[in-house]
Amino acid sequence: MITTKSAAVGVSISVITMVLYLLGPLEVGAAEQYSPTQSRARDFYAPNSEDLGADEMRLIACGTGMPTARP
Repeated sequence: MITTKSAAVGVSISVITMVLYLLGPLEVGAAEQYSPTQSRARDFYAPNSEDLGADEMRLIACGTGMPTARP
């Protein structure tokens, strides 16, 4: 059975989580700007993360792979 105290704690945690989400990242300094054509600095390789030239476009086709249809 849910008590009034546990319900109040649950609602409080939900409200605090929502407020923190709406505030966004709490970083010191200017917000980092992301470019749709320039890759970000990473410590690992991520597919499709290379820089794009001025005359290039990246297309991602969804739903074209596995699983194949069964007979």
